[in-house]
Amino acid sequence: MSVAVDTSSTTVGRPLSAKAESVRGLLLLPVALLVGVVYGLWRLVRRARPLATSARYAIEGGRQRMTDVAAYAAAREAEPMHARPGYGTKDFLMVYAPDLIPSVLDIRPRFSNRFFSCPPPFRRVTIESLDGTPISAEVAAHEGESRPGIVVVHGVFGSSGQRIYGDQAIRAFADWGFNVAIVDLRGWSRSATLSSTPMSGSWREGEDVLGAARWLLENTATSTVGAIGYSLGGASVLSAAAHDRAPELLKSGVLSESGFVDAREVVKIIERNPGLLTREHIAYRLFTISFGEKFRCEGRGRMSISEYFEQVSAPYYGLSIDELYDLDSVVNRVDRIRVPALQLHAEDDWVVGVDHARQLRSAAARAGNRLVGVCVKPRGSHCAFARVAPRWRDGIAREYFAATSGVELRERAQPD
Repeated sequence: MSVAVDTSSTTVGRPLSAKAESVRGLLLLPVALLVGVVYGLWRLVRRARPLATSARYAIEGGRQRMTDVAAYAAAREAEPMHARPGYGTKDFLMVYAPDLIPSVLDIRPRFSNRFFSCPPPFRRVTIESLDGTPISAEVAAHEGESRPGIVVVHGVFGSSGQRIYGDQAIRAFADWGFNVAIVDLRGWSRSATLSSTPMSGSWREGEDVLGAARWLLENTATSTVGAIGYSLGGASVLSAAAHDRAPELLKSGVLSESGFVDAREVVKIIERNPGLLTREHIAYRLFTISFGEKFRCEGRGRMSISEYFEQVSAPYYGLSIDELYDLDSVVNRVDRIRVPALQLHAEDDWVVGVDHARQLRSAAARAGNRLVGVCVKPRGSHCAFARVAPRWRDGIAREYFAATSGVELRERAQPD
């Protein structure tokens, strides 16, 4: 049974101290690893069923598009969110656990996104980012009348084949009736095998998002496109929203879940050891090990993420490291966002702290940009709203993109 909560870290409404939560997280880690192995093996052997061609919701046009995202975000923040019992570290571990095996394989180029994918009618295509970089994507489109589209964008160590992102793509296609592209950003998973173009940190990744939106508009019956991103993907869709071509390619705007807005700060979080008995330790250790393995598999040897940006990304793009970090920090360009942009964040996010959301809110207020809205909830961990409050999370995404696309979604009568 779901319960309403208003604390940042709870077990059935009882607050946990940082030390208690860290200890519980360490004890839970073996369980999460076991869940990851079992679920990954099950996905390998099962046969995915094709999705239904008729969506759960009928799309009706003629609605006025949302323009005051700040007011919408404030209303969603004020409403109660019925959440399952838990706490931030548990939610973080369990929302990512099912993607353990895909994440491990995606780091290695020859195995990247080879064994896991979205079910038919999703198919793999190669698209061009705005700067010409080839990007791998899985796409699915409905036949018939033109309809809205959505681009789904993964986080660090993510790919189109991972459940946390694939589930959102499937819901957007099979339930909402949208056309969908789910991408592998430059430098990640299958896209990393298509070119040697390095990660930029979210700036150029925003152009990958816009490239996917352009592909949907040019190759499917798509009327308008939005984008939803997680963590790095959240930062990337916000960067896309601040791009000059966003009003042309991304009219339905963006939704960022747990996205960062200050690149320098997030790099410090990833590299700074917070200590064993802290809420942040598990995430820190996972990122440190995973980045080390990723760079080793790419033949770069022992390298930290900050060294990667300084020695690889910045020189490749012809920038100083300070210039790169500035371009990766959308908080510096909030006044340039000219499409709807909603940031969804949790107070118990120990990976990308809630201060990022608050910085974005303050910057939007200073710029007087009502197209930018920020919704902060007590629970949700890092990209775990779909676990903590699945009905609320799906409802807000569906409602938001219907409003920004200028359509109504009417649930079809279900057969008895």
